[in-house]
Amino acid sequence: MITLAIGADIYPTECNREHFINGDVKKLVDDKIYSYLNEADFRIYNLETPLYEGCTPIKKCGPALCAPLGTVKGIKDAFNPTVLGICNNHILDHGSEGFYSTTDALDKAKIPYAGAGDNLADAQKPYILEKDGKKIGLYFCAEHEFSIATEKSCGVNPFEPLDSLDHIADLKEKCDYVIVLYHGGKEEYRYPTKNLQKRCQRMADKGADVVICQHTHCVGCEEDYKGSKIIYGQGNLIFNKHNNEFWNSGLIVKVILDDGVKCEYLPIGRSETGIYAMDGDEANEITNGFKVRSEEIKEPGFIEKAFTEYANTKGRWYIYRITGGETVHGKFDDYKIDLKEGDVMALINYITCEPHVELLQTVLNDLI
Repeated sequence: MITLAIGADIYPTECNREHFINGDVKKLVDDKIYSYLNEADFRIYNLETPLYEGCTPIKKCGPALCAPLGTVKGIKDAFNPTVLGICNNHILDHGSEGFYSTTDALDKAKIPYAGAGDNLADAQKPYILEKDGKKIGLYFCAEHEFSIATEKSCGVNPFEPLDSLDHIADLKEKCDYVIVLYHGGKEEYRYPTKNLQKRCQRMADKGADVVICQHTHCVGCEEDYKGSKIIYGQGNLIFNKHNNEFWNSGLIVKVILDDGVKCEYLPIGRSETGIYAMDGDEANEITNGFKVRSEEIKEPGFIEKAFTEYANTKGRWYIYRITGGETVHGKFDDYKIDLKEGDVMALINYITCEPHVELLQTVLNDLI
């Protein structure tokens, strides 16, 4: 039997950076989490930030994250990573300077990393673990944001259906098991979209035994698909930034490989400076919600209906930004949007039809 403990996002925030720098393990994780992680044969997490002392934020939307170099001590002492995924939408927040500062810090701390590299070919390389004559291939990929590697520049491995699915199939030929860590999904949304579900199912078709979607900062749901396990959102590991129903809980996934694949879950909560293992009613609330949502997505049409309802509540912000609309009464979620039917149809075409999408991406990138 081989076990892997997989946690999602690690980001040292203001409330615990000193504890990371000092290696104050008990301030970061409780004894149960520490034991749970170290009982596993391997530990895999996502480092959601550059480790960098400078300030060279790139042009992007959203926050530019950064953590001091010294926080690597707490990452190593508290979480003992076998390998860190650095395949996410923040690892290039401070450009190549921040990227190479991070990789240098991890190299010095002797912490392996994967999912990003000097160029696209380097970023696409999987990470292979071995135990008891078995090989476990880890494949890291991310949705397209501001951190993607190119043929000539550093960054992360993007999910590209014409490439990534072949990479997974090739990895399966070399390994007994394949685990995909996919950095994507809608933040603070607990279900997959239909397109995300299709992507993950195709990864399973190509040989992934487990697909775990990170990035959403909330506990989502799971799906058993043709003998593979797909997890749509496990929440944060330690990222004590926002204090709300989404960010305050997460799951550590224990993958058990023993003539098949099984997943177990440890619900965790946010403490004042770190994380703790939930128990009792608090743990049941997280696991029961996870189970209920996992049953809901089995219902025909549920995923599409749920996302339509969500989009109609939250999605008008996108139209507002694109069209330069104005808020109504200063309310964040209340926008005045005055578009003719022809304008709406044109927008649909521009963001759906592939040549239009490429044209928009090219001209927008040229503007910056």
